[in-house]
Amino acid sequence: MYIVRNKRKKGGKEYTYTFLAESYWDGKKSKKKIICNMSSWPEKLVSSIEASLKKGEYKVLLKDISVESSIDYGNILVILEIIKKYKIDKLFQVVLEDKAKLALLMIIGKVVTRGSKLGIVNWIKRNPVVAERIGINEKELVKLTEKDLYQSLNEICAVKEKIDKKWWLYQKKAVNRIYLYDITSFYFEGSQNELAAFGYDRDNKRGKKIITAGLITNEKGRPLHIDIFKGNTRDDQTVKDKLLELKNKFGAKEIVLVGDRGMRIRYNLEELADKEKEGIKYITGLTTKEIKKIEEEGIIQRSLFDEKLVEIEKEEINPNTNKKEYKRYVLCLNPFLKAEKSNQRKIFKEKFELELLDIQRRYQREKERCQKNKERIKEGDKNKKLKVSLREEEIETWKYKVRKAQEKYKMQKPYQIIISQKEFKVEFDPIKYEELGRYDGRYVFETTLKKEEASKEKVREIYKKLQKVERNFKDMKTTRLNTRAIFHRKAETTIAHILLSMFSQVIILEMEQKLYPWLKEQAKENKEGEKLSFQDAMEELKMIRLCTLSFGKSGHKEVKMTQLNERQKKILSLLEINSKKLLVTN
Repeated sequence: MYIVRNKRKKGGKEYTYTFLAESYWDGKKSKKKIICNMSSWPEKLVSSIEASLKKGEYKVLLKDISVESSIDYGNILVILEIIKKYKIDKLFQVVLEDKAKLALLMIIGKVVTRGSKLGIVNWIKRNPVVAERIGINEKELVKLTEKDLYQSLNEICAVKEKIDKKWWLYQKKAVNRIYLYDITSFYFEGSQNELAAFGYDRDNKRGKKIITAGLITNEKGRPLHIDIFKGNTRDDQTVKDKLLELKNKFGAKEIVLVGDRGMRIRYNLEELADKEKEGIKYITGLTTKEIKKIEEEGIIQRSLFDEKLVEIEKEEINPNTNKKEYKRYVLCLNPFLKAEKSNQRKIFKEKFELELLDIQRRYQREKERCQKNKERIKEGDKNKKLKVSLREEEIETWKYKVRKAQEKYKMQKPYQIIISQKEFKVEFDPIKYEELGRYDGRYVFETTLKKEEASKEKVREIYKKLQKVERNFKDMKTTRLNTRAIFHRKAETTIAHILLSMFSQVIILEMEQKLYPWLKEQAKENKEGEKLSFQDAMEELKMIRLCTLSFGKSGHKEVKMTQLNERQKKILSLLEINSKKLLVTN
């Protein structure tokens, strides 16, 4: 911008007209645009402004400066940088082309808003700068509705296999033959979803239908692949397909699948052909029933369980395949968990006995009432409605309540309870009660990895990494992303919804892994002072705002970012974001 002074003669006098102007290029030649008529302004003020413009400075009265708009910016910038780092934007652009921007909008919107598709649309319309960054222009933004997002979900589901393969290709370098696999459930509001069914609900939402989701991650817990199954699908029913997918769909030559006790990996492997099994090994935990079985077979002894790891190698003929199979069992004892479970069982025993006593008292009350009524009849009472014996439905009700209490507190084995017309008999077996704690804190890991491939310590360490998958599920389902409860009806939109949530979790996980060590250390240093959570760090990023400033009557506007405080600088540094690249201009 610059000051223009035009002089004109009129009636023998010379007049000076002063304007604030700026030059612009129309594509062919340079032109001048008048921004403000300053002819009536005092010359002293005009000269001051002219001097400031020549120095590149703008001097405006404070009262004439206003903040025209302001948006959360720091968190958006971090999310966009992580998307770029992991090529998530490139992935969707290759697979979906022009529709990629809506997929990116839902991924980013889920992290920022944790809300519905309508909530994401309303959010992006308030943030045109973000829309522009992901390729949504002004006209598209005005017309955008939640229906566009639902339509996009159908298109994403149709190309899910391409997305899976492309994402796997991008993450191939991050995989070191170890794949962590676990299952969770998502519950529904409503009952019309095509995939929803009643099954084992990990969220304990009674009366809600669910879907089951299986997630494969690398050793560090980074999501690689997610699949959706009907809600009544058992964990072990998904393993065989996952193994075949890893080999055939994604071309994994070496596989060490790590799964929990319910996966029954060994039994799934037995169903595969010899060629399909090649290159596949596993690490899994054994259930209490399986531990008891190998103990009865003499493979392990209870005395071997100790705080120090013990391993047993075994080579045996599989009766189903008639071939030799190598296995290792790693035994360990967790004394803290043993004590914790023992204490918990004592509490359960006390609570069960209180409930049992209450049922017994009611039984005794009714029995005494019947006895008194018998005596009244003997004495000549002619009331025919007097109750003289316990009804069978009453007895069945008490039996049912006792049975439910036993199941609730896991006291079926040590207590034998007989309820009849004659008695309410309770027998407690202390030996069976002690037997309940036989395997408290005792773990057995089964693996086909040989000693030279992984020590017993390494086997335990790898198995414990399943917690990383559980952490992903927790983030996806609860406060980080709030993916549940699901309101979708169609199978296609449900599958795409969960798939995009997985990509949102990749962003969350990257931020968590970079920030948690600092947050933990910061908490130690400030034992009595302020302690920051991950959410606090996210709020700090949100406070980095992008503001559009309007400078008085001149009509001049500038985009400025709020000044960074020391904590924000630290967070950006940990997330490997260069603060010098933060500012976005018009």
